[in-house]
Amino acid sequence: MVKFKGSKADFRGFNPTCLLPSSLSYWTYPGSLTTPPLLESVTWIVLKEPIRVSEKQMAKFRMLLFTEEEENKKRMENNFRPPQPLKGRKVRASFN
Repeated sequence: MVKFKGSKADFRGFNPTCLLPSSLSYWTYPGSLTTPPLLESVTWIVLKEPIRVSEKQMAKFRMLLFTEEEENKKRMENNFRPPQPLKGRKVRASFN
């Protein structure tokens, strides 16, 4: 399992498309990072059909770290911010 920033693991025989929903319709909008410095440098992609995860899967995800092995540990949790006003940004859809 990849736990620390900068680490990696081989996933042989794993096809990540199995994680995607049957419909790949989505919306995109320009936005910002969710943590400081909140740079407006991101294009967000929101799937029309949500990907479901279990509580157990979320618990494992929350054990991941933002930090490298030798740094003070900071878990990858609460890395969101409240919805922000559109401020003239355009939301685009991949579907009609």
